[in-house]
Amino acid sequence: MKVCFVHLYYNHKNLHLDREAYLEWTNLQALPEEMARRGHEVHVVHLFSEDQSFARNGVQFHFLAAGRLARVLAYRRSRGMEPALRVALAIRRLKPDIVHFHGIVLTLNLLLL
Repeated sequence: MKVCFVHLYYNHKNLHLDREAYLEWTNLQALPEEMARRGHEVHVVHLFSEDQSFARNGVQFHFLAAGRLARVLAYRRSRGMEPALRVALAIRRLKPDIVHFHGIVLTLNLLLL
């Protein structure tokens, strides 16, 4: 089964961290790695300061950056809620069987799927 974990929260205060430190800070890896260990194809899609894709412990991580204007508007208006069009498109391309959203900043971004 193909599972996609999605994090739509953009934390501008912790973007100075490298990706490994960011993963530890956010605890993005425990559940996805366990799912991968059990034989599932697992992807994590998360907003970050820059685009990065990498594999770790059987999980494919896709860090996606939104445009600068979107980040500025998101920070000033919604305090962390990020317009997530690129995330929605990435999820569509992955064609997962299950999408698991983390957090409470789903808002209207669900309509993009």
